Amino acid sequence: MDIFILSHIHLDHSADINTMIESAKVGSKEKNKEIAIGAPEDAFHGSSKVLLDFILKKTEKQFIFKEDSSYIWKDIKIDVLRKHTHHGAITYGLVFNEKIAYHPCAKFEPDIVKHYPKNIDLLILNTTFYRKRENIDHLCKDDVIEILNIVKPKRAIITHFALDMLEAGPENVAKEIEEKTYIQTMAAFDGAKILL
Repeated sequence: MDIFILSHIHLDHSADINTMIESAKVGSKEKNKEIAIGAPEDAFHGSSKVLLDFILKKTEKQFIFKEDSSYIWKDIKIDVLRKHTHHGAITYGLVFNEKIAYHPCAKFEPDIVKHYPKNIDLLILNTTFYRKRENIDHLCKDDVIEILNIVKPKRAIITHFALDMLEAGPENVAKEIEEKTYIQTMAAFDGAKILL
């Protein structure tokens, strides 16, 4: 691993970021291994920062994500799309090498989703709830169906499940989404590897 992408500062996403960077750098058998980190600005600066200064010194490159920007690290191109709404944290939709898109924790905003490229190989969606919960900035199953019908990726992965999704069975929800969209959809699980 030589690049880390942090979607936003909330602890369920950022708690291990410093440990992971240090482990990749110090624990590497490769001498002079170069490490990069990409994240929104509030992860690097201010009272909400989660990236520690002494850890950042171990990285060769820091990408401070900005809306409608692109960054390149080795053979990876990262396109940062429009800012999403997620309980005060800065987060963006991301596209990697114009093939894989990542929809972060955020509420469903149709105008923002339209900025994702069409017909990409894979769209990964943080799908927290089975049923919509008002005033909570997370996607539910019906939001995902609408997003997939807009973006029309070749395949989709749902992840980041709350209790009601676990009770519904993520694999069952993925099948339900696939039946409504005709887009191959799978539920993430620990240790999953995806062939593109």
